[in-house]
Order: sequence, then structure tokens, then C-alpha cells
Amino acid sequence: MAKKKALAEAIGTTDLIVTDPKTGLEWSPTLGERVNWKQAKKVAEDYRGGSHDDWRLPAIEELITQIDFSRFNPAANTELFPDMKPNYYWSSTPDASSPGDYAWLVDFYGGCVYWSNQDSTAFVRAVRGPRASQ
Repeated sequence: MAKKKALAEAIGTTDLIVTDPKTGLEWSPTLGERVNWKQAKKVAEDYRGGSHDDWRLPAIEELITQIDFSRFNPAANTELFPDMKPNYYWSSTPDASSPGDYAWLVDFYGGCVYWSNQDSTAFVRAVRGPRASQ
């Protein structure tokens, strides 16, 4: 953790909160362990990093901005997002074909976008800033 905190300070973050220079969105660190979709929305909304209370689960259009296709395992900029796990992360976007049962997520192992049953588990990273349309 000390290494991550030192890295976070070196790249100008607060409490491992990162502002993406491409989008202007603020991102939390990875929040806890894998949870289902309903729990993921609550975890994101309950986050209070930087003393802000407007955190939320990102739309799929926001989450895919973290994919770096020139990288692998994880397929993300680990200098900017030092705690990115090479695993699935939930978005807030339900799958249009079955919005009560499935939602979109990103696999940061290889940088792929998938839909999965909302009872599946994935990691959570909260976002704040202007909402992408869903």
C-alpha cells in the first residue's frame, strides 16, 4: 500500500483518486472485492473519497475510456491507475436485451467489453463528473 500511495502522490492524486486528463473524470481506486451489480452500484454511491458524495458507478462509455489497447494484463495505464486489476469491472449500463438481468462490464485483462448476469461478480471503480449518456 505504501508503494501505491507514493505513486499516487507522485502522479498528483488525492487518496488514490485520479483525474483522467483525457476525459476530466475523477476515478476512485478499486473499491474492495468483487461484488454483484446491485452491490456495485451501492459501493460506488457510498464512496466518499476526497470528501465528495457524488460518486457513482460509471456508464460503459466512461469505463471503456480506461482501456489502453497497447497494454495487457492489465489493459490500462498503470501509471495513471496503479491499482487496476486485470479483471472484470462493472459499469452502470444494463444490457438493452434484458435490462433486469444483464449489465455491461469491462475485462481489464485484455481490454474487452462484455455483458454478464447481474448476479455475477466484478470489481468496482467509482467515477464523478458529467454523466455519459446511457
